[in-house]
Amino acid sequence: MKVILFFYRLYFNVLSLLAPKTAAKKAFELFQGVRNKKIRSNEKPFFDVADSFITPFEGEDLICYELGNPSGKLVLLVHGWDSHPGAMSAIGFDLAKRGYYVVSFNLPGHGTQKRRRNNLLLSAMAIDAVIRRLRPSHPISIVTHSFGSAATSFSLSRSGIPVDQLIFLTSPNRLEKVFRDYQKLIALPEKTFKLLIRRAENLLKRKMNEMNVQRMWEDVNYRHLTMIHDKDDRIIPFENAQYITSHWPNSELIALEGTGHYKMLWDEKVIALIGDHLDKTYARVQENQAELV
Repeated sequence: MKVILFFYRLYFNVLSLLAPKTAAKKAFELFQGVRNKKIRSNEKPFFDVADSFITPFEGEDLICYELGNPSGKLVLLVHGWDSHPGAMSAIGFDLAKRGYYVVSFNLPGHGTQKRRRNNLLLSAMAIDAVIRRLRPSHPISIVTHSFGSAATSFSLSRSGIPVDQLIFLTSPNRLEKVFRDYQKLIALPEKTFKLLIRRAENLLKRKMNEMNVQRMWEDVNYRHLTMIHDKDDRIIPFENAQYITSHWPNSELIALEGTGHYKMLWDEKVIALIGDHLDKTYARVQENQAELV
């Protein structure tokens, strides 16, 4: 890894001197690269049991998976970067047992998708495409992990699709911070970095300082947000969860210890928390509907 980083840093520093625009383009392409991780043994049963269907999507159709009762309350699962639906299968199986209709899918460039690139806009568009493919007649619930939380926030801020319960299992906050970390990783010169940011802004059609999850609540049609985050998360700092929930109305933060960033997806306590929160939300919805009759 250190050797690869050395050559990337050398390459981008030399290219930035000769052709900064080209360097920014190449750096942005590299930033969008997705690693094709092998399916682990505990993830394989999901692909053996879940039914699959296709959602048409530009460039490459999305492979979707379903568990549970199709007549049950719809819960969408959105995985993180360099991941796939099997990583959230323990959550999916538990929700299916509780009577929910659970749908998950490969984000662009992930899982068995052939295209190996992705970005925030493509992910947001994919989430919107899957929801519209399902044609829900009532507000849905969405459970997300890591990058999937930011992509879902961006998607909902664009689409206005109504959501009963959002459950974020960690979330990045400021996109600019993600790019700054990337700049440090490959030692990208500041001039080239600014050109990279301009490319990202042109793609997203928003200024970088607007791409903060904590600010997106204004355009999201949701009833409640639950953020679940480990205090010692080494991938996404806990303070991100604090920033987001301090800005999103009707939100709560559940702080954990000892579950980490990835292990939380298989932690029995976390899985139970998710199911219990959705059960309570669904019960409140049914009560409200009964009062209107």
